Amino acid sequence: RSVFSSGAPTTLARGPVGIVGVGLGMPHGHVALTVSRSFRDPPNIYVAAVDSLVAPKPLITEPYGEGDARFSAGERMIAYASDRTGSREVFVRAFGGNDEQLQVSNGGGIEPIWSRDGNELFYRVPGYLMSARIEQGTHLRVARRDTLFRDTYVASGRTSDYDVFPDGKSFVMLRTVATGDAGVADAPIVVMMNWRPGRSGSGFER
Repeated sequence: RSVFSSGAPTTLARGPVGIVGVGLGMPHGHVALTVSRSFRDPPNIYVAAVDSLVAPKPLITEPYGEGDARFSAGERMIAYASDRTGSREVFVRAFGGNDEQLQVSNGGGIEPIWSRDGNELFYRVPGYLMSARIEQGTHLRVARRDTLFRDTYVASGRTSDYDVFPDGKSFVMLRTVATGDAGVADAPIVVMMNWRPGRSGSGFER
């Protein structure tokens, strides 16, 4: 739906109860849903076609907790976080192919986000933001890992609390607001148009 549209919200997919995370494909052909049916059951990942009334189909329903699924460009691959190793790690698998899983992080990893070209995956490890170059040939493999910068920003681990700019070089992060600030609880959601890194909000359309 257009940013400036004043019409009713559009239903992208109808899923089971307990949807705790959503990741759209690019182009928006599918939507990945992180579903938790109860507090006792670990969350799993389902996939649905956008604008379809067909019930979402299970994609990853192992006896572990999986979530925060993100499609790469063209929906070639899907990245997600899972605790199948005993700790939360980031994995990648081909979408629509076999069930081969590639573990990307090592020693903990959460909140995967793809670069616009779908070849680089960003994710968080304790204290740092990382990137991994993913190659998709006969088998998936990590061609390179890099530590980008010290990560002292908000990280819930339940959904991605940051985003990457189209150039893959700049990031939008969240910083905790001091609890003593007045009006924080009632602060409105603001969308700032035509914003650029390093510029204040003054003079920009909201």
